[in-house]
Amino acid sequence: PLQKELSMLAYPNPTTGVINIELEGLGNKTTIIRIHDLLGKMVKEIEIDPTTDIKLNLNLSDDLRNGMYYLHVHNDNRKLSKAIIIVN
Repeated sequence: PLQKELSMLAYPNPTTGVINIELEGLGNKTTIIRIHDLLGKMVKEIEIDPTTDIKLNLNLSDDLRNGMYYLHVHNDNRKLSKAIIIVN
């Protein structure tokens, strides 16, 4: 069977700290979400149990300062990336 294409929505962007992430096409594989700062340092990591689609609500305001970050989704040798901006 064809594997559904991996897709991600992350909103609102810019955010005041709370961001919604919708992932589709995960294919029942463990998924890891990593957030890196502009220097490439990983500042947060979340592991998601195997599922096909997921909706997350992350509160990043306690962990991260204002600025730009990269959201990376790793799933079964597939990767998606998106820039996110945190503002207050």
